[in-house]
Amino acid sequence: MNASLARAFVLNRPPVSIDAPAFPAIDALAITLDGAQVRDDAPRASFSTDRAGRDLPIAKLRMAGAGVSIYGASVDVNLDASNVRLLEATNTDGEIVLLFKGAAAGTVEIGASAAAIESLIATVARQQAGAHGVSIDDVKLTLQQRGAHSIAAEVRLRARKLFLSTTIRITGQLELDRSLTAKISSLRCDGDGPIGSLACAALAPHLQCLNGREFPLMALSLGDVRLRDLQLSVGDRVSVTAEFAAA
Repeated sequence: MNASLARAFVLNRPPVSIDAPAFPAIDALAITLDGAQVRDDAPRASFSTDRAGRDLPIAKLRMAGAGVSIYGASVDVNLDASNVRLLEATNTDGEIVLLFKGAAAGTVEIGASAAAIESLIATVARQQAGAHGVSIDDVKLTLQQRGAHSIAAEVRLRARKLFLSTTIRITGQLELDRSLTAKISSLRCDGDGPIGSLACAALAPHLQCLNGREFPLMALSLGDVRLRDLQLSVGDRVSVTAEFAAA
């Protein structure tokens, strides 16, 4: 499990601890991801259960991470579950992976402050526009909920070059599916005058790379477990909460 997590995260220390005096029955499994960083090139889970191995019953499972860096934003992650059943399976590289097969009860929460997301957007915008001699300041992020699983975002930035300045506006949509994968879509940049056009042209390649991109928010594959009561909420923090349910 440590090796699998190391493919998805840059880790400060081995994250997994197990209490299993009667293995394969596991009394407690804990995964601590404090300060870890999600790899930009983390492989997407791909596995087969055609040659599934043994079941691993777990009385209590907990995964927690404070200040986890996901694509530059600081995120807090908490997952708790009881009477969990994991199944050994094989991924496309022939390595053993563990899949959720069921849980009597469980919750997951992922959250980030709106200020942290705004700071990430400002950093990316300054890097991209700065290469074209355009400075960016006065970044303001506005988020609006568009249903239980969707957020509309608007970013207003002040773009400056020499003695000229203008405001540019970036809009987009974020949707979350039941596997806790976020998808960014409908990205658009608008700006007034030559400075606005220059700034949007500088940001266009980066926005194009992000448009339609999916970002898995979970380190572990959920396998056959589905989520119920999935909620995406917006305020001072952007948070996702859900409960486990068998498929």
